[in-house]
Parts: sequence; structure tokens; C-alpha cells
Amino acid sequence: MGGLSRDRVGIHCVKWCGDDKKCRGMTEALQRAGKSAHTDREEQNMANLVEPSAVMIQNTGTMLAEFLTPTPLLEAPSLDDMLPGRYLMKLESLQPTGSFKVRGAFSKLLRLPQDEKVVTASSGNHGAATAYAASTLDREAVIFVPENTPRTKTDNISRFDVCLVRSGQSYDECESTAREYARKGGLQWISPYCDREVIAGQGTVALELLQQAPDLNTVVVPVGGGGLIGGIAVAIKKAHPDALVVGVQPEASCPMYRSVQQRRLVEVEHRPTLSEATAGDIPAETLDIVLRYVDEMVIVSEREIERAIRHLLFEERIVVEGAGALAAAACLSEKISVGGAATAVFVLSGRNIDPDVLAGLAVT
Repeated sequence: MGGLSRDRVGIHCVKWCGDDKKCRGMTEALQRAGKSAHTDREEQNMANLVEPSAVMIQNTGTMLAEFLTPTPLLEAPSLDDMLPGRYLMKLESLQPTGSFKVRGAFSKLLRLPQDEKVVTASSGNHGAATAYAASTLDREAVIFVPENTPRTKTDNISRFDVCLVRSGQSYDECESTAREYARKGGLQWISPYCDREVIAGQGTVALELLQQAPDLNTVVVPVGGGGLIGGIAVAIKKAHPDALVVGVQPEASCPMYRSVQQRRLVEVEHRPTLSEATAGDIPAETLDIVLRYVDEMVIVSEREIERAIRHLLFEERIVVEGAGALAAAACLSEKISVGGAATAVFVLSGRNIDPDVLAGLAVT
């Protein structure tokens, strides 16, 4: 169907690949939700989240095996030549929708009743993952994204039979409206990171790492809301308590880094960043997991992110987005201490970079 007119609260269904009547009904509900959407982060984060156990993550790995194949773990010879230690790249960028998020989406949807309609908010990657999983499992889904979401990511969502909604000038505004819409409609809300089943899905990255590199000493992980590093850290620490788990955020938006420093949830200023997929606030629940299982948090500058994207493109022939480059940026800038005999794995979490942005970085 054609795009619907924007209402005065900035919410409209920009695409539904199903029938028009269903789309119009959703759009009316979206307008009602937008008028009463709230931004009280404390209330939003009251979900009864319990960290997944290592057993739950293991069981989730078995569930996902029917739908996803393990992603490659490759040597990074260019880093080996530059830095002490051995470096390996975990290519979550090669998942069907271009990011690790598909693990959590399948983990959640497979545990819901077949007729359960779902609603989620996303800066792009989780939305595409939920759309892909919902289409694969024949579920209905409404995906909210911020107004400034890169076209590459909205196109990735639009390929599937879901309702795509643009709303809000930031991810936090977008999530607020999406949660209110789900509450008003009695629909199943799926958090991109503050959800036990989603975190268990992301933790299956660690199961593959433990098989592919049983001698690993350090795992370096990009951090947004904390779901990916939370799941990985729980699984890694269960198998190898002495292994180090290190998280990386962009300096321009680093609430997890600052919160870990103060050991409590703190608000930070969010500035524009190439790592838009990790930008935004964090919930207390994932902070708690990070405080218990993650050994260190570091931050990287925009210049360091740019350098990492270019390095991976020209030296390793791998395309990543800003968030996907965070862990590599931390290694290249030597924010991570890796001994000469140690093995460090850095997770390349996604590849969905805007082509114009990539082209600009490539010629800089």
C-alpha cells in the first residue's frame, strides 16, 4: 500500500506487506498510542528480567540450530602483524539480516504462542532480525524505528511481511511510543536487549566461540543496551571463569561505560556517532549483568571507529557498520591489553552501514 499521511504526533505506518485493512487498523492504534506515549525510563525498565542461565543459553543454541548456522571465526593477520597476541574475528556480520540480533529474535519468538502478535522498537538491526524471524515463523509483527534510521536498515526491514513505523527523533523516543502501543493493544512487547530470552539468544555467540577457539583468553564485544555482552559474558564465565570479557562503547554515547564506572545507572549526553546502533540509554537490568560478569569497559572515539571500518575494509576485506567496528577499534587503538601468547576474539556485530557513509570513509 502507499505511505499513509503523517499525523500530528509523527506516527504512521510507512509499510505493511499484508492487507490494507489490517494496516489501517494498526495505524489508528498507532496514533492513539502516540498521543499518550510517555518517556519515563524508570517505569519502562521495570520488566521482570532475570539473567539467563548458562543452561538456558545452551538450550537456546539447540533451538536455533534449525534456523541459523554458526558464523565464521577468522584469523585477523593484519592485527597479528601490528599488535602482540593472536586476534580472531567473529563474523556476526554474516548473519541473514547482517547482524547478531537475529539470534535473540528467534530465541524470543520460538518461545511465544504461534498466534502472539509482537511489537518492538529498533535502531534498525533488531527490527530486521525480528522481521526476518517473524516472517520465517509466520508471525505478525510491528517494527518501530526512529525517524533518522539509515535507509539501508529500513530497507532491510521492508523486505519482510511486517508493519514498519517511523517514530521519534531518537531511539528512546521511539521505544517509548512502541511500548505504549503494545500496552494499549495488549500485544507482546519485545525489548531489543532487556529480555531474558533475547539475551539467551545473543549468548549463543559464546557457545560457538567456545567450540571454535577453546583456548581464547579475551572476548571483546560492542555494547549498546547490554544484551549481547550480557549473554556472551554469562556463557563465557561459566565455561572459562578466567577469560576476560571486555565491552566497548563509542565515546559519543557511552551510558554503560559511565554507569560501570560509578556502579549505578547514570544518564549521559548522547552525541551523534557512527555507531548509531549502540546509541541510547541502558536499563538497570543489563547493567546488573555487566557489573557481575564483565571485566572491563572501554570507549573509543569517532576517529578510532572510522579507522577500524577502513582497516577491516582494506586489510581484511570485511564490511562492517559503526557498531560492528567498535571491538576492532578498541584492539587497533590498543585499549585492550593482550599478551604475546594470548588469543583475543573481537565480535564484528553487524555490517548494515549506509553505502554513502562507507563510500565517504573509503576515500577519506
